[in-house]
Amino acid sequence: MHSFRTPLFAAVFTIAAATLPAQFFTDFENGADGFSATGDWQLGSPIGVVGSQLPNGFGGPEPVGGFSGQNCFGTVIGGLHSPSTVSTLSRTFDFSSSHGTTLHYREWLESGGNSFDRAQVIVNGNVEYLGDGDSNSAFRLVSLDLSAYDGLASVVVEFVFSTTGVVERVGWYVDDVGINVANGPFGAGCSDGQIPDIAFSRNGSLGVIDLSSTLANRPAALMLGFDNLTWGGQPLPFALTAFGRPDCFILVNPLANLLVWTDASGNASYSFQAGPLSGVTLFCQWIVADPGAAHELHVTSGLAVSL
Repeated sequence: MHSFRTPLFAAVFTIAAATLPAQFFTDFENGADGFSATGDWQLGSPIGVVGSQLPNGFGGPEPVGGFSGQNCFGTVIGGLHSPSTVSTLSRTFDFSSSHGTTLHYREWLESGGNSFDRAQVIVNGNVEYLGDGDSNSAFRLVSLDLSAYDGLASVVVEFVFSTTGVVERVGWYVDDVGINVANGPFGAGCSDGQIPDIAFSRNGSLGVIDLSSTLANRPAALMLGFDNLTWGGQPLPFALTAFGRPDCFILVNPLANLLVWTDASGNASYSFQAGPLSGVTLFCQWIVADPGAAHELHVTSGLAVSL
């Protein structure tokens, strides 16, 4: 097997990981990003009003701005939540190619417990989170394991705030919502059935991305990145129509492209130091070239690797 290894990869990706995008992430600075809001949910910039200082209000303050940037969703920006209201902030996701899915977000919660007013995250009708009513006047991180929904093409995530008519407070504020995935294949490289295999393994401190079941002694490019949603502003998958293969697709946004040659058995691999990338989800895909052949490109599925 032909193997390739370089310390430059780890250096480049360690720097880039500081701004690592998730499979989905929004800070709401550019709008709702596909979320729909009913009831009290509003998108805007909170101004720090204090519940007990408003007419008929109770409790502590709302935030000033979002957790990152100025915007977030809140149950009435700059005011008290409504009495006896069910407010829903929701978005539908496709988990059909996801493995080990997690939801994470930042919340500011001022609802005075959960006996009366309730802050819940509901996924496909199941309550996955019930807030305690008090985040101590600060944004806090909430992470939820949604791996039970892996493989489903339609997963509805709802932030549901249900209130009574007892007292009104500033309520619930949500920002920096992200979806992450763990190890696993996703997508289809080509639809002609001639799909090479891609796999990941660990060898001590090294991470190894393998290519197999493909053509011998051919150039192969390994694409590596942190994003499998968009590339150059275009949504992924991206069809390779310009290369005469509209049935083959780019599935990752390549931050790095690494060229190797397959061996006499049609195998190749790439190794890198995995330690500096701990906690990072890496998206990988191989493309094998066969110049002059009827099908000049052979493309693997994508592979998500949580390091």
